[in-house]
Amino acid sequence: MSIFKKITEWFRKRFGKNGSNIPDPRIDIDFGDEGTDGAGENAKENASGIVRFRYSYNGSIGGDSFTWEADRTGDAPVIKAEEMIYPEYGEMTDKTDNTFFGKLEEIYKTNRLERWNGFNKYNRHILDGSGFSLEIVFSDGKRMSAHGSNSFPAGYRDFRDSLDALFKPEIEKLHEREKQKIIDRGIEGELDSILATFIQKGTSGRDSYELLLMKQGIRNCNFDVKVRSVSGEFIAPGEYQIYRDVPDDVIDFSAFDRIVKKHGLIRWLNYNESAQDYNNSEWFQLSLGFDKTTINACGTKHPEGYDAFRHEFLTELSAAIRRVQEYSEEKSE
Repeated sequence: MSIFKKITEWFRKRFGKNGSNIPDPRIDIDFGDEGTDGAGENAKENASGIVRFRYSYNGSIGGDSFTWEADRTGDAPVIKAEEMIYPEYGEMTDKTDNTFFGKLEEIYKTNRLERWNGFNKYNRHILDGSGFSLEIVFSDGKRMSAHGSNSFPAGYRDFRDSLDALFKPEIEKLHEREKQKIIDRGIEGELDSILATFIQKGTSGRDSYELLLMKQGIRNCNFDVKVRSVSGEFIAPGEYQIYRDVPDDVIDFSAFDRIVKKHGLIRWLNYNESAQDYNNSEWFQLSLGFDKTTINACGTKHPEGYDAFRHEFLTELSAAIRRVQEYSEEKSE
């Protein structure tokens, strides 16, 4: 599998093939799992109140791993989150209140989580999959924990649904806050890598552009382009596939840099939208790397300014293809 295909597969796992997130598995699994089952039906509920809650989901390769926390052991109650799909956000923290903890305690009671204390099971026959870790500290100093790798305790699905309903609205606010901070700072540095895909589907056309361009300091074979031109809009009809190392000035990263900044693509940071009729819309994905900033965006519903950016970007790409072809001819003489 080429590096382009590997990165494309990572994008599709992260955002979904058509711009909608792939749901994580939430099913109770019993494949002859090994380990301990937990305290069981005779366990007694701890009614002293939760002071710290920590839940981690460990996704499959390229999956949506994350950790959610709620803590009121300090001066004020807070929630925390750290998510693999948004490493640029780091650990996100915000204030909450005791009402949030009251809802956590309701989840604890309704799902009878005391039964899970000591659950620690795994399935060694599954090489890829998911797992979880749960730790709760109570005001009387007692603790409970549960862990699973491709193995989940009874009632796990209902627990995750309840937890999502409580945490996700707050986490989405944190996402927007951190995203806006990066947008306000603007792009930091110069463009040094481009992953881009424009694939027309259905009535949108039959053209496709797939490219991975990197400065030589990052990757030697730095021009990896596959194009199918049917319309002839940017390049003569035909199929083109070029994979070779060329000097950075032949690609002209500075031209692509100007285009990205001219069209304000920092506003597209982590854009991920699906068109209602996605089978007849061009699917795009972008990962643009700068010194200190990375812009990721994808979808079949196109963001504001998409057409103008696309036209200028692909015009420059067609010019880069011609330069690379000329460079290759010169080297072969």
